[in-house]
Amino acid sequence: MSVSFDGNKGIQLGFTLIELLVVIAIAAVFAALVPGYYERFRDAVQFKSLISEVISDLKQVRMVSNKINGGASYFWLDVSEGTFGTSVSEKKSLPPNIKVEVTSGLVGEVRTKKHEFHFFPEGGSTGGTIVFIRESGAAARIEIDWLTGAISEKGDGYAHSQ
Repeated sequence: MSVSFDGNKGIQLGFTLIELLVVIAIAAVFAALVPGYYERFRDAVQFKSLISEVISDLKQVRMVSNKINGGASYFWLDVSEGTFGTSVSEKKSLPPNIKVEVTSGLVGEVRTKKHEFHFFPEGGSTGGTIVFIRESGAAARIEIDWLTGAISEKGDGYAHSQ
């Protein structure tokens, strides 16, 4: 910032042209970087939200099956249609940019790649693994233990189990 003394006008304060151009250049760099970071941040939040929603649905089905006498409840995932749901909730859609790999004890229809994970009142399940993979390569693995019906999540450098 420059200060000039002029005998007739007193003190005059202001920014030089160079200082203004530097500030504008820095603002332009930030403006160019922000959309890319925002897009990656939004995708990461959407991915983590999907994982949380699937785990929540699996836990709900497991809890409901423990309360049902003589009946099993199930979680289903249709890879070809890009949808998932449970026997006690409505159908939900997968984000379009997510790849899914499933290993399950039951496949409802091989043609449509509809996988089912059944939970039984005694605590067991059909078991299996669901892997969700983002375009960036980051992945999260959800494992369902066939013996105990326990649901665990592993991915992105952390592990959470229940």
